[in-house]
Amino acid sequence: MSKNKRITEEVIADTEELVEAEPVEEEVEAEAVKADKKATVLTVNCDALRVRNKPSLEGEIIGFLKNGDAVEVTGGSKDFAYIKYEGKTAYVMKQFLS
Repeated sequence: MSKNKRITEEVIADTEELVEAEPVEEEVEAEAVKADKKATVLTVNCDALRVRNKPSLEGEIIGFLKNGDAVEVTGGSKDFAYIKYEGKTAYVMKQFLS
């Protein structure tokens, strides 16, 4: 086997391992479960707050909250609060809660 072919096969094997990596979403869910023990109630301070299925602007919008709605915040990341929404963990932008 040539040296180039062997290196190519090693790179392909390494790439396949990367593709099979665990999704980050599971880690986020685990953080939300840990944070669930110290929930805080905050209020929506904008007209319509998008509720998402992932803590990302690319997460699917699964609902909306309106100004004045109270939400149970169970944790968070830099930009997103983890909330209870229809019995499940969902995500909203922190800046729109007070």
